[in-house]
Amino acid sequence: MTPQQIIQFLQDCSIRAAAGNARLDADASYLLYVSWCGLNRKVPVPHQAFRTALRMAGLRPAKKTPHH
Repeated sequence: MTPQQIIQFLQDCSIRAAAGNARLDADASYLLYVSWCGLNRKVPVPHQAFRTALRMAGLRPAKKTPHH
């Protein structure tokens, strides 16, 4: 079961890319979530629990691309 807090975060902050496949990587997604928690006075779940919740919601963050 996906925690209600994660569901609310996804509803508030998720957008569907109109064109292309633009996605945030796992670290950027978590940082956005932590910022959202701060703004909403919520305690963030640990990083691994966040990733698990995303998988349970059927979402997979983009893989990190190496910087050149």
